[in-house]
Amino acid sequence: RKRLSDPKVSFSLERTLSFFASLSRTFINITYTSALTCGCFTRNFINKPTMRYKLESFESSVTASFVNKSNLCQLSWNGIPNKYRATCWKILCGYLPANLSRRESAIKRKRHEYMDFASKFHSYSSSLNPETLRQVQVDLPRTAPTLEIFQDARVRQCLERLLFTWAMRHPAASYVQGINDLITPLFVVFVSDECSDGDVDAFLLDDRDHSDLSVASSILQISTESLENVEADCYWCLTSILVRIQDHYTPDQPGIQRMVHQLEDIMTQINEELCDHLSRNGVAFITFAFRWMNCLLIRELSLKCIIRMWDSHLSEGGDGFENFHVYVCAALLDCFSEDLKRLTEFEDLISFLQKLPTSEWGKNEIEMLLSQAFVFRNLPNGKKAESPCVRKLRPSLMETLTQKLTSSRRSRRQSPERGR
Repeated sequence: RKRLSDPKVSFSLERTLSFFASLSRTFINITYTSALTCGCFTRNFINKPTMRYKLESFESSVTASFVNKSNLCQLSWNGIPNKYRATCWKILCGYLPANLSRRESAIKRKRHEYMDFASKFHSYSSSLNPETLRQVQVDLPRTAPTLEIFQDARVRQCLERLLFTWAMRHPAASYVQGINDLITPLFVVFVSDECSDGDVDAFLLDDRDHSDLSVASSILQISTESLENVEADCYWCLTSILVRIQDHYTPDQPGIQRMVHQLEDIMTQINEELCDHLSRNGVAFITFAFRWMNCLLIRELSLKCIIRMWDSHLSEGGDGFENFHVYVCAALLDCFSEDLKRLTEFEDLISFLQKLPTSEWGKNEIEMLLSQAFVFRNLPNGKKAESPCVRKLRPSLMETLTQKLTSSRRSRRQSPERGR
């Protein structure tokens, strides 16, 4: 009792308990991710207790009087439930303040600020910068052409005003083809939050599906004010994302070239055989990876997969769309390594890389891809995991963890300070 009453001992005990609590949470996350990746959990097990715990965790985090952003990042990395995604994205982008009491006034002020200068820019668009406006108008029909939501006249008008306003407010980068693609995940998430309580799936139906009437009716029913709110929210969150990667869209796009070179370096370390195969057949990384960096894989993966991927990207802070995205691209390229090695003609390789067979990918595939990217980033000396395929992720992950623990124990045993 005397020792526990000592402030120093009490403080030390508190830190020890806190450490073990953090360690247990980390172990649970690793075990869950590994088991989920390897298919060790049944669908029923995931859907009932695990999902309920996940929803409760997000509920307590988002509705707290002051959001612990670090804790929210940890929760969001493994995927955000539809119900909380719009709010979480706004917080992670820095658009919504962490202080709950300030959110309503802050978002009202930012929305009013956006509509004020957007209406001014757009009303003089033909005289301010007609070339930029023309480029935006040319690109809008190409923006997610298979989704009916982006064929709606009011939605296109919102996107046109948003993109032109962004270009006018950021003259160093202005508007570059590809920025129109980056707005699609944000718009779908925020408009679904306004119309259907975050049910993103309702807005991702293909326009060839005749059951898509619910989407059209939802868009028609949404008020002009709500649509303008979505537009403002998209603008500020897009700005937050592009500020982190602004040199991707400046002249000569040095940021994208840097990421392409980084991808080539990573692939040389984890799959040198594939790199040699591409090189022998005259396939340079810049020919296919430039679009992967410019559009952040939005043209390679379905929008549903992109939204899940952005959960993790935003959780990485300012590094997600820059550094971590390169590892995601490396995992994607490595995933199709065997298919690429079977192709020996330049045209066949380019055709495959520009149209990857990912149209049937869903939640499981994108989560395995993200897990493999995480492993690649954390492997010592950039060496590859045991298996070249994401399906064998867990042995590689556990082997890496075991190696780190073993080396840590060995260093502690050899340390001369241990006895002291």
